[in-house]
Amino acid sequence: INLVGRQRNGIVSEGAYSQVQDQIVMMLNGLVDPMTGEPVFARIVRRDELTELRLDAPLAGDILVQARPGYTLSDDRSSDGIFTQATIYGEQGYDPLLEMMQGGWFAAGPKIPIISITSPVQYVDLAPTIASLLGFEMDDSDGQIIEAFLRP
Repeated sequence: INLVGRQRNGIVSEGAYSQVQDQIVMMLNGLVDPMTGEPVFARIVRRDELTELRLDAPLAGDILVQARPGYTLSDDRSSDGIFTQATIYGEQGYDPLLEMMQGGWFAAGPKIPIISITSPVQYVDLAPTIASLLGFEMDDSDGQIIEAFLRP
């Protein structure tokens, strides 16, 4: 939302912000694929609700959307239509908790034990784990060290 005082050429006043946000959310909730009639978005979240998702970064948008499986979010303007077959999966816009979005991770090295972890590992946990294996700490990470990788 092009907010006065936040963006250089802002046109939306602080008083109108929530109304504009509500209008956008309503429009996005009503967006359906004309071929199937199915909603395009699995989740639409206002900026003030991002804290509970741990997504409240300073540069976070005013509205977060997550695509339903089968749709991708793209700024590609080369297509003639808005709705086209998704050809690339695993990109931005999906809920990472969907089973289809789970991936594998492989680590090898002299200090890494031979183990298999079958429970989900959070992406934010990889950096502090790698840092620990390299012998230093990360003070500003939201992730936790995956202790199984530190066992001899």
